Amino acid sequence: MDQINQHTDAKKLLKSLQQVLKSKKITYADLALRMEVSEVTVKRLFSTQNCNLQTVFRICDLVGISFFDLAALANQDKEVDYVLSEDQEKFFAANPAMFGIFRSLHRGVSPDKLAEVWKLSSQKMFKVLRKIEQFGLLEVLPENQVRIKAVGNIRFQHKGPWLVRFCARRLCSFWITLMWF
Repeated sequence: MDQINQHTDAKKLLKSLQQVLKSKKITYADLALRMEVSEVTVKRLFSTQNCNLQTVFRICDLVGISFFDLAALANQDKEVDYVLSEDQEKFFAANPAMFGIFRSLHRGVSPDKLAEVWKLSSQKMFKVLRKIEQFGLLEVLPENQVRIKAVGNIRFQHKGPWLVRFCARRLCSFWITLMWF
């Protein structure tokens, strides 16, 4: 591979990493804390686009995405939407709290912080994570850590179970309200 293609690939990889950070609502300051470096160092890394592979692997681990998922995202060269499957939507429609937990994890909140907020024991949080893992959205790692498999913006199906359950009622009440006024 020639020097120009290597540089272009590196730029795509770092751009995709920025998209992942944005989709997970992880700021440069947050990443700097996780990496135990200054925010200036993180900003420089992305602005100069000079980053070794070991650093990219480390950042991937810290934000919960596999390097191969990041590379696939970079190869697509566009912002990615992750559309939930019918089964995933049915599960979340029946268990909206689980969706809240998953959405927070997807945005970069740690499982420990979520357990604290939701007042869940470590064992209960583990069960919640395993249940979500069954639907292929994440991988449970040791010590209740996770690797998110659903990369990109989470989207619901146009007429899927989630929208039917939660939006149909609101839409009906909206139209009834309009009819009375």
